[in-house]
Amino acid sequence: LDELAQRDSSKAEESPYRMDPLDLTTDCLPAYRLLHECWEGRHPEVRDVVFRGGRGGAKSTFAAELAQECMRQDPNANVVYGRRYATDLRETVFAQFVKVLDPELWQVTKSPMRCTYRPTGCSCYFFGFDNAAQLKSFTPEVGYVKLLIFEEADEMAGNEQMDSAADTFLRSNGHEGAVQLRLKVFNPPPSRSNFMNEWCASVAGDPSVRIFDFSFKNVPEEWLGPQFFSRAEWFREHKPDYYRNNYLGEVTGTGGELFSNVEERELDEADWGVIDGGKTYQGLDFGYEHPMAYVRCAYDRETDTVVVL
Repeated sequence: LDELAQRDSSKAEESPYRMDPLDLTTDCLPAYRLLHECWEGRHPEVRDVVFRGGRGGAKSTFAAELAQECMRQDPNANVVYGRRYATDLRETVFAQFVKVLDPELWQVTKSPMRCTYRPTGCSCYFFGFDNAAQLKSFTPEVGYVKLLIFEEADEMAGNEQMDSAADTFLRSNGHEGAVQLRLKVFNPPPSRSNFMNEWCASVAGDPSVRIFDFSFKNVPEEWLGPQFFSRAEWFREHKPDYYRNNYLGEVTGTGGELFSNVEERELDEADWGVIDGGKTYQGLDFGYEHPMAYVRCAYDRETDTVVVL
């Protein structure tokens, strides 16, 4: 392996490695097919691919597996993973990527965070985009960046920050015909005004952007565990808006509301039963900018309801 790592990447043979189809859900299949067709040159118009959806849809795991396959198949392919802040990388995308690797084929370093594929010398790099100076001087040691992955894309500082990162990383470095893609992975925030929600709505029908939705419903239960599904069912029954956003990935709010589950009405007999039989709480909001308020509430644990008295 060490001898292979020292070999010039242009002479390295392409690997027949493919992802295990049992690692794919039905949501992964259309995206997997499209990405390979793009790399084969069949969709030159595509620039951005989006994986969006609720929790547990396996989109980040799929992205990590896809990044590994991309590097193992193309001897010149590097991958760059990014999040808005460098401090968020180690326990999330870095750990996710390392989890799918064969340790005999990969050299992993934590400082800097990097995973190098020994047979070609190409690497998967991890950057926080809050350090602009660090990014401007980037050049891969071997090959070019084939895939630029933005994890938690909705947390980025707008499309401008991602466009700037693409200008830095997506350079062919002399590799004629290189197909380079941006992959944006995110859970849609509830607010329609979030820039990624707005952007996805604005590019609907744009041939340069392909959007794929992922759902936990299409993931085998043993991958997530029965507790995940039982919690999802509890939220579906008791907090449907939260369920639709957090688990189904739906955009549920306008962005202007503080609370979306408030009902204003006269208290009825059932409410007074909660108050008499449950716990009441009271406290003082001192109100430095707003009027000082004394608040008294009752909480019904069975229905997870707060009655404001």
